[in-house]
Amino acid sequence: MKAYKLYISVLMALLLVGCSDTFDWESQSGYIRFAPTGLTVEEVGSRAPIEEIDGSFGVLGYCLPYYGNTTDLDYNSGTAYWSDKYTRSRPHIFYKKEINADGTYSSAVKWLNSRYRYSFFAYYPFNSNITVNTGQNTIGSPTMTITMPNTTTPADIPDAMVATAIDVTELTGNVQLNFQHLLSGVQIRIRNYDSESLIINSAKLSGTFIKSANISFDTEGNFLLQHSGTQNITYNLAENVDASVVNKGEAIVKYIGDPVMLLANSNDRFGTNLKLSINYTHKGANTISKTVEYPFNYPTGFSPILGNIYTFELQFINNSLLLSMVVQNEEPWQEDEGDKDITFE
Repeated sequence: MKAYKLYISVLMALLLVGCSDTFDWESQSGYIRFAPTGLTVEEVGSRAPIEEIDGSFGVLGYCLPYYGNTTDLDYNSGTAYWSDKYTRSRPHIFYKKEINADGTYSSAVKWLNSRYRYSFFAYYPFNSNITVNTGQNTIGSPTMTITMPNTTTPADIPDAMVATAIDVTELTGNVQLNFQHLLSGVQIRIRNYDSESLIINSAKLSGTFIKSANISFDTEGNFLLQHSGTQNITYNLAENVDASVVNKGEAIVKYIGDPVMLLANSNDRFGTNLKLSINYTHKGANTISKTVEYPFNYPTGFSPILGNIYTFELQFINNSLLLSMVVQNEEPWQEDEGDKDITFE
């Protein structure tokens, strides 16, 4: 597996000082500062659905718990660990705070105390398909919900990620937010071996897909997904894709449309009753146009990994399209080597 994680630096603060368009971030110190996002690759094997943050993300920040059964902040417990104070803590540092991709935001604030321990929960994208369920005065670890849009266009499905940083202090320096993907991807490609003229007139992926998932966090910052609900959708992958062989004897490979980003799990994988419908025209001895439906059958023990795009391959051999699904595990690739997916072929 190749898991991409975004590492975002953060300097935290509490004192309100003004808006990002007038605040001089470069000359100030001791204020929350989100560094521009950077991408690192930790393992080898597949790719993440997106490679960088484009837009803004949201943050919830915690530090001081309530004192006893009151709603007064307990300044004596600022140094306590998250596991000891989360049941009495609310997001009083940040609440659904929008952070721009360049790290700037409105209303910079300072650290309360260099020894206090802070915990942060981030989500991407901001104000999109992830909803924060936790209220501004709600105590306990935050919860969120991701809801998949009811669209037939794969490009309209936004990616989704969460990140945490638990028990960090001002003395830690820049705070790392390690973003992790909540979705997996499916894309289709065609490999044409022998048809000089092959046009994919239309390609559709239909089925019953997971609609939403509740996101919760344990005391160490790990997230848990609990899926709920389904929706029937037919995704329009592409139209009029020319997959004709250019040089006789050389196979041609074409991707059919954008990847479809989905909530996935080990039970239903990418969904139930999945079918790939292909209408294609090829010209050999005769011109033939027909529609073929392919049911999705998975290898034994297959379970999608969050943040991976899986490629299903159609092979055109002897005047017909064949969809084969033999997953090739442990196939490493380097940054400069074109295809970066896990492929069923």
